[in-house]
Amino acid sequence: MISEKTFIKYYSSFWNQLLPGIDHYVRMINSGLKERHYTPITYEGEDIPSRRALINGISFKLFYHFYEQKTNPRDMKSLVDKNIDLIKELQFSEAERMEILDNSDNFKDELTNTELDIVIKLAHRLLSFSNGKQDFEIYPKFQGCGLLFECTGDIRLGKTLVEIKAGNGNITKYDLYQLLIYGALNSVSNEPYDIQRFYLFNIRTGVEWNEGIETVCEIIAGESSAEIYSEIINYITNNYTSI
Repeated sequence: MISEKTFIKYYSSFWNQLLPGIDHYVRMINSGLKERHYTPITYEGEDIPSRRALINGISFKLFYHFYEQKTNPRDMKSLVDKNIDLIKELQFSEAERMEILDNSDNFKDELTNTELDIVIKLAHRLLSFSNGKQDFEIYPKFQGCGLLFECTGDIRLGKTLVEIKAGNGNITKYDLYQLLIYGALNSVSNEPYDIQRFYLFNIRTGVEWNEGIETVCEIIAGESSAEIYSEIINYITNNYTSI
């Protein structure tokens, strides 16, 4: 069995055949359908690309910690300043996870002041995004099926599935593949969520996009979500070729 990220990365022929209109739609998103919610977070010099995955992981864990504590976003920075050991604990936890995935020891170095500032800003944007929202679930689970292990999304907000991104680039087709995989697994879950919209929020660039799932599926494949989900499920249970 494999993760959803491996399925996205190594099964391009399947995705290209399933979603012939996706490249055009992604261009539409990046040329006008996305909206800017925040100014981009940019630093010269110390913002090292190879450490961004670590920084992004720590920021999400920090957000989750303060969300669970029901922290008001305006109080978050002062609470971090009073408990810097919390950042160290989160970095240790995330670095262990990243080392397993990346086979690298580049994640153990202590965060620089710039990296710490980025972590806090990213976490604050997430906490502000969650503030006051109802039916807000972090880490929604989607049971495994066929080729795929159980998957965990970022956020479910009512009937909207939200994925958080924190790279410097545009929205990509791989982001949409990820949402569609979660939608497909949800469709065959024992207790499925009622998910009707997809939402991508890049907390680093400040850009967000959301759209009804049926509209997305019609544009990228000329099919309903049920048809696309069925084809994904059929492939991962019956017709896949192992890498």
